[in-house]
Amino acid sequence: VQASLQDNAPLTVLEARYVVKKVVGSLIGGIPELILKEEEDWLHEPENVNDLCEKLMDALRSKTRDREIRDEDLPSVESMVNTYLGHYLSLTDA
Repeated sequence: VQASLQDNAPLTVLEARYVVKKVVGSLIGGIPELILKEEEDWLHEPENVNDLCEKLMDALRSKTRDREIRDEDLPSVESMVNTYLGHYLSLTDA
């Protein structure tokens, strides 16, 4: 669950993707861009606890199992490492 009020590229979504878990997230920042088509209905309005609760329940009731999410949608370990390194290196270049 990525219930942020702001986040451009939440690493928890990428990590969940790598271990093939469903993602429920806020409709803010870069979260919607990281969500798979199968998970779009589980995006909730920020600061709306009732919407978040509804989306969590929908995800839990979903017939889609974690492992049904396609492997080709997953980033490689190398890609994730390069993304992390890129973020850290951009901080040191400032």
